[in-house]
Amino acid sequence: MLTPGDSHSFSTMRYTKFHCIRFLPELFTQENNDTRSIFYQLKESISYHNRLSGMPLESLDERPLVIALIEQVLKESSLRSQQHELIIKSSIGLILQFLLRSVGRGRHDGGYGLSTNLTIDNMLNYVRFNITDNAKLTKKVMASFFNISPHYIGEYFKKHCGMSLRDYIVKCKLSHIERKMLNNNLSISQIAVELGFVDESHLCKFVKRCTGQSPTNYRKKLE
Repeated sequence: MLTPGDSHSFSTMRYTKFHCIRFLPELFTQENNDTRSIFYQLKESISYHNRLSGMPLESLDERPLVIALIEQVLKESSLRSQQHELIIKSSIGLILQFLLRSVGRGRHDGGYGLSTNLTIDNMLNYVRFNITDNAKLTKKVMASFFNISPHYIGEYFKKHCGMSLRDYIVKCKLSHIERKMLNNNLSISQIAVELGFVDESHLCKFVKRCTGQSPTNYRKKLE
């Protein structure tokens, strides 16, 4: 599975056919909020390219099911039979479910879990895991967790990610806000509480600073 920032190549010994499915937000309509929420959760999990090593779909039992779903998407795309769009969206929704569960399973089994070892993967996981707790996202606290100098942690992060630690935290927070906004049952004040903002006004200022729009208008844009 590749994100827009990835590059990849294959070496083949015989004639090989490749199929590429692009997971675009436009695919998920307002009426399909459950699948859209899954998409944004998965997007958040792989939000920085080349950071999840190995096969995202690790279960040998699940791979044939996902392959069958991909083949069904290809079949429906070419035949365009009755209700083909609904079947395609449902199949892609299931594919995303399998991928999201696999990524989540990797975290809980230790594959992507928190570790004090100083690697960029571990730092990214730490930020995502503690994104609602601002006290744990200071350079001082993070440096203590990874047992390095507070002055060096920012330099290390930017060297390996190409962006500052602060910018990455902002990016993760906004991604969380977007996912919560897809749940129409949550008010802006409830989202603020769940994501660790002091109050609704602080969340409003954050969204306005990042997007140039109010939370209400930004939510409408996402929908």
